[in-house]
Amino acid sequence: MSEELTMAELFNTYTSPDLVKEATSRPTLRSGAYLLTAKKVTPRVGDERSPWPGRKSINVQYQAEKDGAVAGTLFVEADFDSTQAEKYRTKSGRQDKLTRLWGHLVDTLDAKEKSVGETIERILQYPVMGQVQEVFTTGTDSEGKNIYKQPKSEEERATFIKAGYEAFNSVTSIRKVK
Repeated sequence: MSEELTMAELFNTYTSPDLVKEATSRPTLRSGAYLLTAKKVTPRVGDERSPWPGRKSINVQYQAEKDGAVAGTLFVEADFDSTQAEKYRTKSGRQDKLTRLWGHLVDTLDAKEKSVGETIERILQYPVMGQVQEVFTTGTDSEGKNIYKQPKSEEERATFIKAGYEAFNSVTSIRKVK
């Protein structure tokens, strides 16, 4: 038999911030390969709040599928402005992720001799395979930079979620559908 609570008791009872944080967190996809179908492409220039002010890029909204079922929605940012590519190289001299993903799209969609506009049309026309990582922000280092970790098992993933770590997805590569 259940017991009744009084309103006085409820006015002295508060919801845990951790409960709300976990309940309202964005769902993420597990790491793996997904069939990506573009639903929308938005060309843009980074504003002053962007990590890359003035950088020209596209934001692609993809529907992700796994084993024939819709798994979720992913967003991919890719930089098409080759005149700025040198500016965004990593410390080790490699292309940064945004430039590299644009290169993957151009190669995957056979658009090497196509304009950016024609490449965007192909992005909207043809599905691609995307390698997706599920990553958790687990804290900050001594310099205040975020520490990112990928769970190595379902148990570790559950531990990250229980600890309140924020999860996100990152598309790390794009290739042709086999």
